[in-house]
Amino acid sequence: MEKENDVKFTGLLRDKNILVFTLVVTLLTIVISTLVSVLVGVLIITSLVLGLVVPFIIFKDGKRVPNLLAVFTGHEHPSSGTELPRSCSVCGGERCQRQHPALAHPITAHSHAHVNFMVPQGVDEALEELLNLTLDHYVYVWYREISVHDQLADEIRFIIRYAVANISSRLSKVDLTIVIIDHLLPALINHLDAYVEGSRRVRGNISTEAAVIQYLRAGSGLHQAVRSREEEAAYLRAVVGTVLPFVVPSKYLSSSVAKSFLEELLGRVLLLQLMDLLANPDTLNLLFLLLLSRDSSPWLPHKPEPEVLLLKNFASVNTHPRNSVLRCNLSSVLKDQSLLYLFHTFLKEEGAINILQFCLAVEDFNHHILDPDLTSEQLEQLHHEALELYHTYMVTTAVDRINFPHHVVSHIREIVHSDIKDIVKLRTTRPLFQAYEHAYNLLEREYLPLFMHSHASVERSVRIGHHVALEEELSVRIGHHVPLEEGEEPSLSSFPPALLCLVL
Repeated sequence: MEKENDVKFTGLLRDKNILVFTLVVTLLTIVISTLVSVLVGVLIITSLVLGLVVPFIIFKDGKRVPNLLAVFTGHEHPSSGTELPRSCSVCGGERCQRQHPALAHPITAHSHAHVNFMVPQGVDEALEELLNLTLDHYVYVWYREISVHDQLADEIRFIIRYAVANISSRLSKVDLTIVIIDHLLPALINHLDAYVEGSRRVRGNISTEAAVIQYLRAGSGLHQAVRSREEEAAYLRAVVGTVLPFVVPSKYLSSSVAKSFLEELLGRVLLLQLMDLLANPDTLNLLFLLLLSRDSSPWLPHKPEPEVLLLKNFASVNTHPRNSVLRCNLSSVLKDQSLLYLFHTFLKEEGAINILQFCLAVEDFNHHILDPDLTSEQLEQLHHEALELYHTYMVTTAVDRINFPHHVVSHIREIVHSDIKDIVKLRTTRPLFQAYEHAYNLLEREYLPLFMHSHASVERSVRIGHHVALEEELSVRIGHHVPLEEGEEPSLSSFPPALLCLVL
C-alpha cells in the first residue's frame, strides 16, 4: 500500500500542470521576496506545499466531499422544493429497499424495453409480417402436427418480442459515428486490401473471388463463416448463444432444449437468411443508392406515422383456452390473496412492483375521495396523498416512475399543485382514471402472462389441479360407496361418509 501511495505521489510531482503552476508561483515568490518581504515569500511557498500535500493525504483513499458551492448556489437538489422524498409504502422509510429490489440489485433499463419501446407503425407492421412468415415456415409447419394449441408458439412470440425490443433499445443508444470509424472503416480497408492483393494473383482460369479466398487462407485471414455453409451456420448459432444472455432473461435460458431451439431459430433461420440477403450485390447496390441519393426514399411515408408499441400485436395472440389453469385475468388475481401475494413477489423479482403499488394506491385513494361529505382535514390528507402519488410515480426523477402519457401527467400536476379544495377534481376528471388504466393494462398485458408461466404460478396451478382431481375422486367414492379392492391401500376417499364428517 505504501508503495502504491509513493507511485501516486510521484505521479503527482510529474504532472505537467502542477509543475507549470509551481514554477510560476516560485518566480512570483522570488519577486515578492525581493520587492516586499522574505516572510511573505515564505508564506506563499508554505501555502503552495500545503495545498498540494494536504489534499493528497486526505483524499488518497478515494474519499470525496459534497459540492460546497451548493450552499451558495442552491443547485445541489434542483427539485427539492417541488418533489417529495420517496418513502416505502410499508414502513415509511425513505431508504427502504424491501419494496424495490432494483435498488439493491440494479436492473438495467433494457430489462423491460418491450413495455415502453415505441416505433413507427409502418416499421412495426413490416417487422410483424416478417416474423409471422418465419413462424409459419419454420414453426407452425411442424408444430400443428403435434398439438392444436398454440401455447408454445405464444411463448416463442413473447421471447422474440422481448429480444427484439431489448436489442432495439440497446441499438438506439449506440453512437453510429464511433461504430463506423472504429469498426466498419477498418474492416472495409482490410477487405479492399485483400481484394487488391488477391486480384494481383489471378492466374489462368482462376476467378478473382477464388484468388482472394486463397490469399486470405494463406495469410490465416479467412473468416470461419466463409469456409463452408455448415461452418457459417455454426458460427451464427454461436453468436446467438453468446448474445442471448444479454437480450433474454436468464430464467428463460435454464432449459437447454429451449436455448438450442432459440439458437436454431434465430441463428440458422433468421441470421443465415439475413446474411444471404446482405451478401446479394443487388441489395448492396440498393443500400448504397439509398444512402448516397439526395432524393428522399420512395418507401418513406409522406406524413409522420403514429408510434405504437414494438410488436404488441405480434405477441398478443393469447390463444390459451379459457378454462386453462394457466390463464387468469388481473381482477381475479387482485381478489385472490394467495395469488396476489405470489404476483407481488413475482413483480419484485422483475423490478416492476411500483406498477402494482400504484394501482393499489389509486384504488385506496378513490375509495376515500368518492365520499361526498369530506371535511377540510380529509381534503388536506387527500391532497397530501395525491402529491405523494405524483412525486412517487410520475415525476421524471422518481425512482418508481411509470411512463404515463405526457398529457395525463401534466393534467395531474396542475391539479395537485393547485389549491387543496381543487383535489376533488380528480374524481370528476379523467387523468387519474387514465393513469390507473394505463398501469392496469400494463400489468395485465405484459406482466400477468409472464407470471402465469412462472414457477410459482405453475406450481400452484398444479396443486389446484391435483386437489380438484382428489375432490372428484372423493365425490365419486362417497356417492357410490366404492369398496376397497384387493391390495388397494386405504385412503381418505375410501372412508364412509359418516366417518369423513367426523374427521373433517
